Amino acid sequence: MTKTIKTYEDINWPLLRENAMERKGWKNKTPKDWDKKARSFSGRNKHNSYVDLFISHIPLEANSSVLDIGSGPGTLAIPLA
Repeated sequence: MTKTIKTYEDINWPLLRENAMERKGWKNKTPKDWDKKARSFSGRNKHNSYVDLFISHIPLEANSSVLDIGSGPGTLAIPLA
C-alpha cells in the first residue's frame, strides 16, 4: 500500500469550515435561548484568575482606550471598562 503525503496546502479549509458550521446548533436558537445562555456566560467570568492575570500584564493608564474585537461575553472588556 502506497502512503500519500498530505500537507496543509492539501486541506480544503473553506470546506472544513463550512462542514463545521453546518454541525453547529446555534442556528436554531431563539433570542430567548440566548438570553438563558447569557446568564451562564456572566457567571463563569465573575471570578476568573485568567482575567486578573491577563489584566495585570496590560500597561493601562487612566486615559487608555481599549477596543474589544471579540465576539464573546466580554470576559476582558467588561473588567477593563
